[in-house]
Amino acid sequence: MRIMRWGWIVLAGVVAEGVSIAFLVGLRYWQGGSARAELSALGNAMFEVELFAVTALFGWWAARKTISWPLLDGALVGVVTIVIYEILAYGQPVPHNAEYFFLHGMKLVAGAVGGWIAGWQAPARTRAPVS
Repeated sequence: MRIMRWGWIVLAGVVAEGVSIAFLVGLRYWQGGSARAELSALGNAMFEVELFAVTALFGWWAARKTISWPLLDGALVGVVTIVIYEILAYGQPVPHNAEYFFLHGMKLVAGAVGGWIAGWQAPARTRAPVS
C-alpha cells in the first residue's frame, strides 16, 4: 500500500465532489431559481452524466502516473467522493432510495473507469510486471 498515491487520490476526490456540487447548485438555480429546487428529468440526467464524467476524469488524473494498480487508484477516488458526500450530508434528510445507491455506485464505477483508462494509456515500460 506504500505505492498508492494517497495525497493525489484524496485531492482528486475532494475536487471532483466540489465540481459536482457546484454543477448541481448551478443546475438547480438554472432550472428552479433556488439551490433546493427539484430537478426535472432532463436536469437529473444531465447531473448523472456530469457526475460520471467528472469522477472518471479525476480518477484518470489521480491514476495517470501510478506505477501499479491504476484501476484501484481510480476506484479509490470514487470512494473518496462518496465519503465526502456522506460527510456533507450528515444530519440532513437524505432519502435512501434506489437513486441514492445508484449514484454512489456510479461514482465508484466512474473512478474505476478513469483508472482503467489511465492504465490503458500508460506505456508498457511503466506497467508493473504481472506475477
